[in-house]
Amino acid sequence: MKPGLVAVVRARSAEQIIPLSEALLRGGIRAVEVTMTTPNAIEAIRDASKKLPAEALLGVGTVLDTKTCREAIQAGAQFVVSPITRAEIAKAAHDSDKPVMLGAFTPTEAQAAYDLVVSTTEVDDTRGKPHVRTLSFLTGVGIDADVAKIAKLLGA
Repeated sequence: MKPGLVAVVRARSAEQIIPLSEALLRGGIRAVEVTMTTPNAIEAIRDASKKLPAEALLGVGTVLDTKTCREAIQAGAQFVVSPITRAEIAKAAHDSDKPVMLGAFTPTEAQAAYDLVVSTTEVDDTRGKPHVRTLSFLTGVGIDADVAKIAKLLGA
């Protein structure tokens, strides 16, 4: 299975995470980002990391601080996504040898994220449109460690 997608799951309850993840796996998507907007998201990640099959790639999203980053990784998150550019989140993820994607809205924020040795940046483009989120690989200087880690995790 070589997924090209990461499913972003904003569940109404923690109990939905495992059944949703299992359905995604059956559909061929093995990378699931559980957002911190899910009630009891850390517990949901802990439970899912124990119950989902080994081919599942479970991550955490909407991470706003290092405490959440560390707790999610300890619970079993294999990658971290943040909607903001914060050096300490990148450091916390890297300290646990986990890839991280930081958010950026402006070119300055995107460059700051790249300068943090974070190679995948989440770009928010809301110019009067509904919230649109895309993952953008910054490869102008080449592929660095985080891109390689994410590609390896996804089997790409």
